[in-house]
Amino acid sequence: MKTVKSNYSNFFQEHFSAILDQTDEFVWTLDVNLNIIDYNCAFYDSFSKLVGLEDIQYTSIVNPVLGNSVTDAWKRYIAETITAGAPQIFKIVNDNPQKGMSEYSETQISPIYNERGELCRFFVRSRDLSASFNIQRDLQRANEELLRSMDLYRTLATQIPNFGVVIFDKDYRYLLCEGTALATVGLSKEHYEGRTMLEAMSEEGIKALRPQYDAALNGEYLSFEYQALNRQYHAQIVPIKDSNGQVFRGMILVNDVTDVKRAEQVLANTNRVLEEEVLARTAELKSTNQELREINQYLDDFVHAAAHDLRSPIVNLKTILHLLETIGDNQEREGLIAVLPSLVQDIGNTLDGMIRMVEFQKKDQLLVSLLSFNDVFSNALKVFEYSNEIQLAEIDFDFSKADSIWYIAPKLQSLFYNLLSNALKYASPERNLKLRVTSHREGELVRLDFLDNGIGIDLDQHRNNLFKPFRRFASEGITGAGLGLSLVKSMVEKNGGSIEVESVIDEYTLFKIRLVPYPQ
Repeated sequence: MKTVKSNYSNFFQEHFSAILDQTDEFVWTLDVNLNIIDYNCAFYDSFSKLVGLEDIQYTSIVNPVLGNSVTDAWKRYIAETITAGAPQIFKIVNDNPQKGMSEYSETQISPIYNERGELCRFFVRSRDLSASFNIQRDLQRANEELLRSMDLYRTLATQIPNFGVVIFDKDYRYLLCEGTALATVGLSKEHYEGRTMLEAMSEEGIKALRPQYDAALNGEYLSFEYQALNRQYHAQIVPIKDSNGQVFRGMILVNDVTDVKRAEQVLANTNRVLEEEVLARTAELKSTNQELREINQYLDDFVHAAAHDLRSPIVNLKTILHLLETIGDNQEREGLIAVLPSLVQDIGNTLDGMIRMVEFQKKDQLLVSLLSFNDVFSNALKVFEYSNEIQLAEIDFDFSKADSIWYIAPKLQSLFYNLLSNALKYASPERNLKLRVTSHREGELVRLDFLDNGIGIDLDQHRNNLFKPFRRFASEGITGAGLGLSLVKSMVEKNGGSIEVESVIDEYTLFKIRLVPYPQ
């Protein structure tokens, strides 16, 4: 801390500078010749840098280093103050090229007169209005180093907005009661100054404040908040010590914090609203992300299903084209050529159905219709009519107990195709394939049973991986990518259905598919 020189007594100056050094405001005094006499650290740190001097006492405030515009302005401010004979407030705007912005400040110049009524000093206080100024923080820094002079105490109390000072001695006599924060609750200097607590206060007031006064006179520091006349106040009670460190007075510093509390409440409410908006927006984004994940998963399923369901028709088409190149008999060639439009139509129908599914999925719509199990299963059989495996197979289907369902045609077509393909792939090489497909009603659900006499599945070994993609359960002679059962499970469960399997190795495999009808 910079030691301040002064003509005042050391004891007085020690307390004066101590309290002024606790504030962020610039505070200083000038003599009638506009020379700097007293100042606090905030003013020293700023002014000494401007003029390039370490010792600024008795330096003129109209120093040429500051420039003509600044010195001319200060001459005008002093002249107006002298003319008014009372404190004057000036709003000052300074351009700060380093920050690229203007800085705003409020400076109050108060004339000080001696006992003969002669102008002897100017008390100057300047505060930065560019940033928030926290009076309460500054007041909390003020502690045992306080002013002895009643005039300067009073000046300080009247200069700081919403602030009040009460000083009392060991006899509980009020020596000073000054400030706007006291006046708003009806505490006037005329009523209190010169009177003791017993003389000036009610019995209820004495009972409430006497312990706090005693604490200050015993060297303790207290801080608390209270309400009066719908205003909120923050009070500090501190001891005042003499040069020997002995407590001989007590002081109450009061700050009206009503506006601060209201601003804090507004800020808290604003933060709460913003937090609620952020939570709502976050929930909305999570929902959107979930929808996107579902669409992406749907598109993945579509790609896998398309590739898987088109494999056999394309293989059949390639087989016929190969036969056309090798067969010379025109009648046989004409028979094969007659089959081609049907194969191409089947491929086209499969692609068209799946594309329509994707388009309707994007629009949050479903292409639902009442489907005949018999028709859909028969169409699925046509895909395999030229395969060697199906020529010797015995396939029996009975949908009389549940002949139809409201469902998406490409999905049901894919389900039948993949289960048929699975049965043909895993047929036993030791016997002809027998496949029985039936339907049943289970309340609102429809259960489809696929029972074959193929090689079976070792469920103890493969149950957990049975419906995972790219898994096959025979080591030799099985073609395909291992996607069929995975696609069936995905399509069935998308609408709340289920699929389960029973199997005995080298005897049979039974798939039970429970379908949930789509809303009409």
